Amino acid sequence: MRMIQDWIEENYTFKAAQGVWLRQGHDEFAYSDGDAVEKAIYKRVLIAKDRSVSSDELFATCDDWPSLYHLSPERSNLLRPFGDFLQGKRVLELGCGCGAITRFLGEAGADVLALEGSFRRASIAAARCEGLENVTVLCDKILEAPIQSQKFDVVTLIGVLEYARMFSESEDPIAETLRMARSLLNPGGCLLLAIENRFGLKYFAGAREDHLGTAMDGIEGGYRPKGPVTFSRKVLERYLKECGFAQSELHLPLPDYKLPRAMIHPAGIDDENFAAEALLTDVAARDYSRFEQYVFSAPAAWPGLHEAGLTRDLANSFLFVAWADEVQPCLSDGVLAEYYGEFMLRETQKVVQFVKENDAYQVRRQPLSPPAKRLRSLRGFRHVLEDEPYFRGETMQAHLTHAISMSGWTIQDIVEALRPWVELLKEHSVERDGKAYIPGKFYDLIPCNAILVDGKATAIDQEWISQEELFPLSYMVLRGLSISLIRQHLVGVPQKGTPLRYEEIFKAFMSALNLSYDRKEIEECWNCEKVLQANFGNRCRSFQQYCTLELNPRVDLTSALAALEQEQKRSVELFKANKELKQSLRELMKAQ
Repeated sequence: MRMIQDWIEENYTFKAAQGVWLRQGHDEFAYSDGDAVEKAIYKRVLIAKDRSVSSDELFATCDDWPSLYHLSPERSNLLRPFGDFLQGKRVLELGCGCGAITRFLGEAGADVLALEGSFRRASIAAARCEGLENVTVLCDKILEAPIQSQKFDVVTLIGVLEYARMFSESEDPIAETLRMARSLLNPGGCLLLAIENRFGLKYFAGAREDHLGTAMDGIEGGYRPKGPVTFSRKVLERYLKECGFAQSELHLPLPDYKLPRAMIHPAGIDDENFAAEALLTDVAARDYSRFEQYVFSAPAAWPGLHEAGLTRDLANSFLFVAWADEVQPCLSDGVLAEYYGEFMLRETQKVVQFVKENDAYQVRRQPLSPPAKRLRSLRGFRHVLEDEPYFRGETMQAHLTHAISMSGWTIQDIVEALRPWVELLKEHSVERDGKAYIPGKFYDLIPCNAILVDGKATAIDQEWISQEELFPLSYMVLRGLSISLIRQHLVGVPQKGTPLRYEEIFKAFMSALNLSYDRKEIEECWNCEKVLQANFGNRCRSFQQYCTLELNPRVDLTSALAALEQEQKRSVELFKANKELKQSLRELMKAQ
């Protein structure tokens, strides 16, 4: 960083081969994702021609969790809402890892000093930020760096505070780290703190604690004294206050801070006219251990929990903006939330902002790539980003989720849940030779893009317009149904005899609505879906693959407990019978 270059040169030695400043006498940092893993990530960064935040080249190399965490463009969504605020700020990134956030800060125009205890990770971060003159990478431990003489506008602790107890011998390493961060802030400066919530809803649903790898241990406080630890909202707010921060604001990254696809800001959480629960429901939680057996559906639970005022306490992750003194504006006026969606190729990335302006609510859509990057022609489709009025209501996707989260659901429940959406499709249909077709401009009219308002479905978010003129109504219904089913995190235990296999659901659903199920016609039309997904950079399942999938019903705890009780009774009876048999044998032996 240009403004503190003299201090850097006085305390550190520049390692030109790696582009890292190293303090003499620095002991190597013990934390690592594994030697082979980090070497592979380093190699991918070094050979990449495009190392930017939105690099399609780097994203294409992601093949496991560490590479996804360090190289996915979704990482930057955590701070993207604050991009304008960060421009020109002096930023200290404590624990920069492999540089995913560092790169974003640099591209946002901040003067960045990135501190990382691992020399290899620091080297990866420096390589990721090569060419950004406003980024400097230091290799040093957070609590040992001689940095007390420096001041910054912004300090970040992103995925770092939870590990403080592993690398400090102080009585309270959490407080020690937060006090250090506070001491380095200029007047009016702020700390950006991202961390998991110990009581995140996904953990109650059965997800394994991200650091411990076991279910329920975090909720029960099963953290070892020298291991990672997370906290509740109230405990973190108390820590921030006791460590000298005057005020703090809580923003909620969804589904978590690691790979966020949406962000709800304080005003969005509290505004009763904004349906924050719609985002909470739509952006399903991730369990990074790949454990997929949950005891209830978190998306189905969120609407009621949000209404009860529990959103802040049960969010899976936190992003605190903690101020040294008075709160400063760090967002554009009126922004309630952002939605980024799943990662797409650079040309199709966008942000959807939910904004309140002069008591009116709007949905604003903007491309994330500059116009020059969006000139690539999209095969078979036009990508249209337009603003529109905000409708407060439940998406048809969420309506379906609620219907099949109840115990004893049937195919008829699916039919009734999605009937308003099917009727909306019919309203836009045209007839050709006695058969209903949907114009290509409504190709994006799937249940998640339809809002239920006063019992009637209304189309929203029609981004993708097919250049094909018409599609059979039956294909459009099955396309929307299949996408809606694949997004179901968990469903309730259905009524006995209700099918869970997709193709059986397809046939029964279409039959109930008097619509044809022509497998050959659907598979021919599905080629258009393959083209659309290719524009996203995604692989597309064939319709045949969709047909073989099954819904995942939650564990029927009542039946499971009853079966366990019966098993315990049988065990007691067997033990009793065995005891009686042994007694009889002893008596028989005595008699002989």
